[in-house]
Amino acid sequence: MKDLESLRKELAELAKQTEQEDLKRELESLIQQILKHRDYCPF
Repeated sequence: MKDLESLRKELAELAKQTEQEDLKRELESLIQQILKHRDYCPF
C-alpha cells in the first residue's frame, strides 16, 4: 500500500507540473474544433 500511495503522490506532483501546459494545448485545440464546427453548425 505504501508503494501505491507514494506512486500516487508522485503522479499527482507530475500532473501538477505537466497538466497546465497539456490543458492549455487541449483547450486551444478544443476551441479550434468548436470554432470550426460553428462555421458549419447553426448552434
